[in-house]
Amino acid sequence: SRPQFIEQNRTNPDRSSKICRGYLFVFCVSNLFIRRGVLWTPAGERSSPLRQKGQRTSRSLSFFAVGAIGTLILILGLLFLTPILQVLGAPQEITGGKTTLEYAREYTRFILISAPFMCMSFVLNNVLRAEGKAVLSMIGLIIGAVVNVVLDPILIFSLNLGVAGAALATIISQAVTAFLIIRFLLSKKST
Repeated sequence: SRPQFIEQNRTNPDRSSKICRGYLFVFCVSNLFIRRGVLWTPAGERSSPLRQKGQRTSRSLSFFAVGAIGTLILILGLLFLTPILQVLGAPQEITGGKTTLEYAREYTRFILISAPFMCMSFVLNNVLRAEGKAVLSMIGLIIGAVVNVVLDPILIFSLNLGVAGAALATIISQAVTAFLIIRFLLSKKST
């Protein structure tokens, strides 16, 4: 049997999309702070030992700064969750005994937990690309996407978690992507 929310909304994609407005908030805010990550590792002069030390320092700084920004997004997002979702357009429509806003809150709470991983993934992906390791960056992103696609039906339908299952699948996939990229950066393949 399908979760009640999915069964009642399969013909109304507009109502279903309003649940994911919190993801939009996390993505936009983290992108606002982090989008310049590609500039943190200059492409030229990679062979210089002094330059390599500077790149390692830059990567470390970006890792910890991004973790702090992600944690800040998590805390502020949880504190102001309802007003943020209302500004983003999550309505008070009743769906399956709950309002759409309640579903949006449930989904967004989980998504906010993944904000530090999401932020790390954004910046560290840019660092990998700037070092000329775009293939490794792509591998990390593809593996994370596959994990999300595989976990979604398992968590939503098999475990009957509904909206929370979709959010958990996203959290797990973001964490997998972040940890893979960190592993790539710490390996000898990275400068």
